[in-house]
Amino acid sequence: MAGREFCTVFAIFVTAFVQLPASVFLAPQAGHSECGFLHCNKWKKDALNVHLVPLYRHPNFLKTEHSLKDYLDSGHQQIVESYIAELVKDPTRRFLETELTLFSRRLKSSNEIDQAAVKTLVENGQLEFGTGSLTSSDEVTSTYIDLLDSLSSGHRFLESTFGKCSVPKSAWQQEQFGHSSAQASIFANSGFNGLFVSNINQRAYNRRYFHKTLESLWQTSQPIGKTSQIFTSVLFGNDGFTEGFCFDLSKCNNSLVDNKIYSAIDQRTRAEKFIQWIQFQRNASRSGHLLIPMVADFHLKPAQEWFQDIDSFIKLMNSATDDMYLLYSTPSCYLNAVHEDDLKWPQSPKDDFEFLPRSSEDVGRYVTRSKLKRTHRELSSKLQAGKQWAAISRFDSLTKHLQFLRDAVALSLQHTVLTGSSSIEAIAGFQRTFENADRAFDDMFSFSADSVLGTRTGSSSTHVFCEQKLTEMKCQLTEQITSGYFVVTVYNPSPRSQSYLVTFPTPKGKPQNYLVTSPEGTKLAVDVVPEPSLGAGTGQYRANFMAAELAPLSFTSFHVSVLPEDENNRPKQELSADATSDLVFENHFYTLTMDASRGSIKSLARKDSPHVRIHLRQDFLVYTQQNNPQLSKHTFLPDNEIANLLSDSTKVTFIRGDVLTEIRIRAADKAMHILRLFPGSDAIESHWLLDTTKIKFTTDLKSNFAFYTDSNGKHSVKRILNYRGSHKNISRFGEDVYPVTSWAFLRDDLISGLPRQFTVITDRTQAASSFRNGELEFMLYWPRDKEESPTGDSLLHGVHKFVLDSDVKSESSYKTEALSTSRAPILSFRPEESSASDWMVRGTTKMSLLKKPLPENVVLTSIEPWAQDSLLLRLEHLLENKQNSDKSGQTAQARVDIMELIQPAPKSVKETYLTGTYYRVPALTWKPETGEEIQLPPHEEHENTGIITLNPGEIRASPFPSEVNCSVTGRELASSTTNDTHDTSPRPRGHHFMTPDP
Repeated sequence: MAGREFCTVFAIFVTAFVQLPASVFLAPQAGHSECGFLHCNKWKKDALNVHLVPLYRHPNFLKTEHSLKDYLDSGHQQIVESYIAELVKDPTRRFLETELTLFSRRLKSSNEIDQAAVKTLVENGQLEFGTGSLTSSDEVTSTYIDLLDSLSSGHRFLESTFGKCSVPKSAWQQEQFGHSSAQASIFANSGFNGLFVSNINQRAYNRRYFHKTLESLWQTSQPIGKTSQIFTSVLFGNDGFTEGFCFDLSKCNNSLVDNKIYSAIDQRTRAEKFIQWIQFQRNASRSGHLLIPMVADFHLKPAQEWFQDIDSFIKLMNSATDDMYLLYSTPSCYLNAVHEDDLKWPQSPKDDFEFLPRSSEDVGRYVTRSKLKRTHRELSSKLQAGKQWAAISRFDSLTKHLQFLRDAVALSLQHTVLTGSSSIEAIAGFQRTFENADRAFDDMFSFSADSVLGTRTGSSSTHVFCEQKLTEMKCQLTEQITSGYFVVTVYNPSPRSQSYLVTFPTPKGKPQNYLVTSPEGTKLAVDVVPEPSLGAGTGQYRANFMAAELAPLSFTSFHVSVLPEDENNRPKQELSADATSDLVFENHFYTLTMDASRGSIKSLARKDSPHVRIHLRQDFLVYTQQNNPQLSKHTFLPDNEIANLLSDSTKVTFIRGDVLTEIRIRAADKAMHILRLFPGSDAIESHWLLDTTKIKFTTDLKSNFAFYTDSNGKHSVKRILNYRGSHKNISRFGEDVYPVTSWAFLRDDLISGLPRQFTVITDRTQAASSFRNGELEFMLYWPRDKEESPTGDSLLHGVHKFVLDSDVKSESSYKTEALSTSRAPILSFRPEESSASDWMVRGTTKMSLLKKPLPENVVLTSIEPWAQDSLLLRLEHLLENKQNSDKSGQTAQARVDIMELIQPAPKSVKETYLTGTYYRVPALTWKPETGEEIQLPPHEEHENTGIITLNPGEIRASPFPSEVNCSVTGRELASSTTNDTHDTSPRPRGHHFMTPDP
């Protein structure tokens, strides 16, 4: 590697996602038995025990960034200081902290908080952290890798700050707008004893109350089985609040009992009312324990009065009856108490119907702030790439820059931000955090690319980053170069090889000619085409070439020579379609037939599978929302369930190039749809720039009113019209709409043999449904987004990818395309002085961060710096269905030899939880009503051959020690140790807003 020798010694953590092997479940470590339940307040075995859990709700970023900062600097600081002081006074008191990032900021900035005292409170079990994610992450509109990143980083911070006992043992998800089986699966395999949820579908809640199944064992992942189940408790009332009682003195201006306005009779009356409420809750409970959240809503400044009031209430209630016993508690202590009752519990299936939002009032959250959801997805991809570079290079400066990306992803993942509950002013303020992350990423890319490819000489090369836009693309470097050379550097952050269309604008009004040279010296095809535009042509051109077969986790450079105009090499022409006949377009995999009169797809057929052919129509439609001021801004309740056509007035043109075939459909100068077929791709791209609310696909598939959506991009869940699970859905229209983070598909559910499957991959979270047999429709954005937009601009640019195949082969195809979409390659442009021949011999032109490719059915989920001299690596089995094999015919089980993936080989292996933490007591085991109890095996240390075996749906990993031997020449990012005048200091400014320092 030119001018640089990188570390190849890794300490790798590999964790199990769904089924943890024998070595995962650890016996208590010597000296850490206090991490158990010894410090829980004692309960009474002959009474109904009511566990009071004090906590407060945060502002959830509903304010502007400025007012939120004021809150953090004043109100929140008083809250934390106040409740910590009260916990120190009385060892029986408890508190649940649910927002880790805000807490950590106060801990570092306050002079009044004794960190040693806080650590003692944690060790004593008085202060417990709920879930332990960096932020209160949204579950249904984010991807599982983002949820896992937030959880892992939070647990790492807790363990490094407060010790091993601080890592949470229960997941507290009270505020989220719905829940997902993929998130629950993460909890199940991160050592959690249980999960607390609220805001589930209201009728599902009522059924669970009636059948006493508010607490059950959630089977979160069907392919692997019962080892992924987690004890799940739906908070009483479906929100956790106690009817008729307010536990927030500042908000309610009253007291539970300890107040002069209450006489002895009033106190007895309130005690009787509380007993009635508890009895109502007891009717739905199977154990002798109930949990009551004592929630203060943003206003917990007078913690002294608050705790004193609860103290008095406990004393009053415990003296009023012998059948009920109130005590301070935490979620973990409650779970342990319920577990000691030694009961058998009902089981809930993987399908997360009942854990989606209550009703149509929450459906709009799936698509609100569509552009922000796309920003979040792009930041997530950049974070994964940045972690890869920081893990391999081991430079501290890259790790520090990585913090800005963690900030941005954590902020955008917060549930009120990602679902649109935060104000538009707050989002505008948070944009600064996102911009800091982008600048940090650009610096990381430039430094890493120059280091890996050996292009850094006396000074840093200048990388220019140009956004790949559908229209009006800007790139100063390529628009100014009319002769000479430049280099395009492409990084593929995906764990799979992929091809990527590189596009850049030519000089204004000039259809320039280009010669592109690959790293191997091959001359690549280049198409110069008119730029797409909504209205009349702009006279601008852009050049396209294909960066083919980019290796996983690799940098690849392409040399571009700018040539003079050549009459024999003119731009590709945009041809008008004959509206009287069908248009037929082909690539290696598909035959696509278009109805030119309507500008719509007519049919799609696989060329390699003659029986796989469907009639297909794609329509762009609008909903008209009911104008009712009483409706929530997220309520999905259109005036008409049959949406109106956007426009029948279309103009169809097409370009047949050497690089791709492009069909352009324009509607009344206000919307544009572009279809792209690439020669070697089994996915068709559908780009759209329009002001509409949904896209509908109509097929001849015999779907039996069923369709499938993903759960956080991890596995698929079957949906049936008018049903939630096995229960008939008789509610409003919106409850048949489900979130889609990565894909949704239809297939022949009524046809034997080789049924067809049509899959659509999304570029951000959207919503999908199927209201008629063979139809699949996507809601793109919420009409109120336009009302809240500062510019009033509602045109939305997005991408769908289509995959058609038999259902046996489809899983590998659509998951591979979903990876390509979520981990799209990132590219830069930089000027070059040398010709292609000199450029090829002067430095490295491509380099992969992996020693060899992974098997076709295995992907590298993530790799990042972790503990000292170690990394955290996760490997994942791509397939979910045990009956499936990938296209190469591999069996369901996969094997990876880490010895051949990286060097040197590990000497010993330990298993960890999914989050990378492993100094933990064993998780509780729960007895199901049917079947055998799941016995979790003890932890073992063993020699490892380096072979990792993955079953469908698993993510596995192993930590093993290494001897770090980094011999690096050159300089680090932001170093000032040389005489180079080029400023390589990091451009982001300001503090890390969200993420606690590791």
